Amino acid sequence: MRRLNYAIIGTNWLSKHYAAAIEEAGERFYAVCSRDLQKAEAFAGGRARAYGDLEEMLKDPAIDVVYNCTPNVHHGPISIACLRAGKHVFCEKPVTMSVEEYGEVCRVADEEGKRFSEAIMNYFSPAIPALKKELHKSGDIIIARFDFSQRSSKLEAAKQGILASTFHKGSGGGVLMDLGVYPLHLAVNLFGAPKSLQAFARWFGEVDITDTLVLSYESFDVVITLSKLGQGYAGSEIICDKATFGLKNISMLLGVTKTDLSREMSMIDCGASMPDSVMNDSEIFVHTASRLVRSFSGMVRGEAEDDYLSLRRNSLEVQKLLQEAKLQIGY
Repeated sequence: MRRLNYAIIGTNWLSKHYAAAIEEAGERFYAVCSRDLQKAEAFAGGRARAYGDLEEMLKDPAIDVVYNCTPNVHHGPISIACLRAGKHVFCEKPVTMSVEEYGEVCRVADEEGKRFSEAIMNYFSPAIPALKKELHKSGDIIIARFDFSQRSSKLEAAKQGILASTFHKGSGGGVLMDLGVYPLHLAVNLFGAPKSLQAFARWFGEVDITDTLVLSYESFDVVITLSKLGQGYAGSEIICDKATFGLKNISMLLGVTKTDLSREMSMIDCGASMPDSVMNDSEIFVHTASRLVRSFSGMVRGEAEDDYLSLRRNSLEVQKLLQEAKLQIGY
């Protein structure tokens, strides 16, 4: 089986880890593009082709897949350009900035006969099917609490007026779009679309920085807390009649604990593909990202059609929730 040639747009830390993940997944890191050619050349390091112009890179017929790791606001337009150039697109979250834009990119992908998918880590976690099975055996869900509070490494600079894209409205920044995608995807994946949503926000300049979302289902709520001001350590949990489930790392879903009514805690068996306990943070990220690359590569090769369509539906529901939340908090 021929290795797929992946090109990466962007040279940030995510791009660096995905370059390694592409190779770990058995595919080829073939090219990288940045507006700054010197940055692209340094990133490529002799391992891949370097481009300083996207249009030029997209003319390369050897490229099969583009990983779009540009600022949020550029995800839609750049994905469309790549699809029109005959490339499959694996796009960083949030996949687009609106429901309408998402529909347009999907339409172009279908017209061109190419795959277009969101790189959302927890969706591909092997913990998902194991957790769904356990939830089915644990009685009614009472409440779920999902927290993704991660103090931004760019916060101190932002306080001095040096704004990275995550603190810039024009770049599609804010905690909702940056972190909120993960718990929303998890909620939709586990429970389906909610009946209603309420959203509240605290602001830092022109972007939301601490949010609370309440997703209401028929008989329970999912409460989501997000922040780029402080670091959360309490984690996330789903409380049911017969057991409580603790979720390790809401973005990647690295494991699940189950505590029964007698307070006995156990780890749910999620399979051998979970990260090893001796891995450092970078190794865990690359290992998890390689699972996404393998899954998307299979979709490109015509495998897992049901998974592909399911993820597209999931992303659409998340786009609807993001759009409603943005409206409620004042964007």
